Amino acid sequence: MNATDLVTHFFHALDGGAWTEAAALVDSDEAARFQRSQLSQFVSFLAYRDRLKNSQPQASGFGSNGEVSSDDLDRYSSRELPGFKGSPTLGALAALSPAEYLARHFGEQRMVPCRRVSEKEVIPAPRKVLGELPGPDGWIYVLYMYDRFEAGKWPAGAPHVQVLPVRRVDSALKLALNDDLTAALPGGGLMDDMIGQESH
Repeated sequence: MNATDLVTHFFHALDGGAWTEAAALVDSDEAARFQRSQLSQFVSFLAYRDRLKNSQPQASGFGSNGEVSSDDLDRYSSRELPGFKGSPTLGALAALSPAEYLARHFGEQRMVPCRRVSEKEVIPAPRKVLGELPGPDGWIYVLYMYDRFEAGKWPAGAPHVQVLPVRRVDSALKLALNDDLTAALPGGGLMDDMIGQESH
């Protein structure tokens, strides 16, 4: 299996809702970094929400450095995150393995991209793998794009090509992550969901 085959298989797993299978194709170090980054964001969100309950003027937003301490996890472990299905606690998400967390992220973020063809109809817009290019230090860059955007038109008149890095880890090819896989899809962001629910 080459890098193009790996990414094609990965996208088929995402399109079919096989989140665990898809997550297993991602490098374990990448999955662990992503889980830490997400937990750090959630801790920052929960701390920000607490500050908003105070009467003193507060900052207009929150952010994180991508890392989270055991003290912060302990402090907020029992707090629920309503943007997730079932509103799990932070502690429950922290207890997942990186692969389990990534699989849940894929499912929660509705990783099957869609495009709207009418006011009431939305259809899948699958990713199309275009090929691969060699990179430095053994990295391989797989190029892909979405199969059309709204009403068959491309933003700015041209298709936008995404890049997914792949590298060999212990004789097997594994995926790295890009913003397409880690960022919220439009209208489907967990943080946006949580903030929206908290404001009601």
